Amino acid sequence: MTRKEELKASFRNWWLPLVLGSLAHRLRGFPGLRARLLDRELRLRTRRGPVLVARVRDLGGPIDVFGHAEYDLAGIDWPSARFVLDLGAHVGSFSLWAASAAPCRVHAFEPNPATFELLRRNLAADPERLRCTRAAVAGAAGTRRLAVAEDSAANAIDPGGDVAVVSLTLGDALARAGFPQVDVLKMDIEGAEYEVFDQLAPRGLDRVGAIVLECHRRPGASPERLAARLVEEGFHVERSAKDGELDLLVASRP
Repeated sequence: MTRKEELKASFRNWWLPLVLGSLAHRLRGFPGLRARLLDRELRLRTRRGPVLVARVRDLGGPIDVFGHAEYDLAGIDWPSARFVLDLGAHVGSFSLWAASAAPCRVHAFEPNPATFELLRRNLAADPERLRCTRAAVAGAAGTRRLAVAEDSAANAIDPGGDVAVVSLTLGDALARAGFPQVDVLKMDIEGAEYEVFDQLAPRGLDRVGAIVLECHRRPGASPERLAARLVEEGFHVERSAKDGELDLLVASRP
């Protein structure tokens, strides 16, 4: 799909992000002007129904969720989902999509201060069902550094990162949500998924019914390794390629 087609498939008011995105591309030689344009906030009316606020630099995530229907997966029983955990929530696209697809409650986790503020605003429309915590999910609890990318959906934990953020383990996140079980766990944490699973205790996912896991290829790490761990935890795993750098694992209980 072209960028125009992606935007038209995602938003009713697609023309404004198209114009601003095209202008930002033309301003590559003017970094100050480009940065101000990328930080321009938009009120996006999705074709699915939810309305969200995002900056021009944040459009990739909402397009994946609402334009490419990334989470409308046959392996997930969305109508039955009651409790959903969103790890790496970005501006809240998945949380809003899940709340429109199922009569569920969602707890979202996002470490980046700027995107968390947008997440908080986007989820404030339904505080009874949608809650959020500003934290990264990683292999250990503590403080980590976050590398901030121009495409805000690509912010990743990195020792040389720009911003100090609070980190929680997956067990911490499950406890913080306070759900009796998790029907769907979505994880898109830009490479930290490997350390999360390396530190996960056996049977640490017993309360989880289904998982949608975005795997980022790293030296010495592979989606196959994560898929094997999920099988050990009792899941049936389907794998699909998202693009050259990513794989999507969908794990469900047999």
